[in-house]
Amino acid sequence: MPRVVNEGVAEDEQPGGKLEETVDATEQEINPDYEAMLEMEARSVSDVADVAANLTMDAVFDFEDMAKASGDKFMAVKPWVGSLVTPTKPPPMNTSAPPESLELEWIHGARMQSGRNLMKYNLKGDIIYPASAVGVVLRKEGDSRGVQRFHLDHTADITSLAIHPEGSLVATGQVGRTPKILVWDSLSMLTQRELHGHAVGIAHLAFSHADGKILASVGMDDHHTVIFYDWFNNQVIGRVKGHSRQPLAVSFTPNNKGFVVAGRKYLTFYDLRGRNFKKVPAVRGWCELCDEACP
Repeated sequence: MPRVVNEGVAEDEQPGGKLEETVDATEQEINPDYEAMLEMEARSVSDVADVAANLTMDAVFDFEDMAKASGDKFMAVKPWVGSLVTPTKPPPMNTSAPPESLELEWIHGARMQSGRNLMKYNLKGDIIYPASAVGVVLRKEGDSRGVQRFHLDHTADITSLAIHPEGSLVATGQVGRTPKILVWDSLSMLTQRELHGHAVGIAHLAFSHADGKILASVGMDDHHTVIFYDWFNNQVIGRVKGHSRQPLAVSFTPNNKGFVVAGRKYLTFYDLRGRNFKKVPAVRGWCELCDEACP
């Protein structure tokens, strides 16, 4: 018969008695991480919260990875992990699109901080401008806020925009490792041509005057490379290095014989006559590219 001590509690039932010691020893033999489990259980909830509050995002991800690798000893922090069970009879995988869909109705604001001359009118008087990677065509109707239509074929932020002389075609350029220029119709909202050739991004775009057959683009690379396209036939017809300083405005000369880039403390003319385009100095007086006097 067991000896009774401490108000009638048997010795082998006392906390820290022989029975508890036997259970601890057995558990320790079965689970090699038993000591770590005891240490984890000894932490208070407030201690864990204090640690978590001071973790950076990278440390949080590392903490979760460590929890997955460590198993049961992190159950006190993530108690739901052990409750997740793979279903015995999972339903068949359904990869079809859901019946519901979202349709873009309205975009508030415009992106103007990444470029210049990013707002134009088309031949209908609609306002054309970029909003992130979307080309927006806004038509004002009465006193209402108007109706927006969207060109959604860009894959990165739009940083340049030009309108064709005929008034409906628009060229927009984007940023990216291999940025693209899209020529699209602001009435049908359909893309007509996709052009490539730059790196980093497109800083400026301009159509040639009158016919609009040539599209010029200035890149965001270190040399601000200028590329001339026969855009309708999707061909590069010329490429020249620009100035190292930031370009601020571009335009063809009135007779389309030249191209002008104005930047921070510089003005560069490009002679487009002949097979090789070249730079020509800007001087006061007669301009051979314009066939007229320069102010």
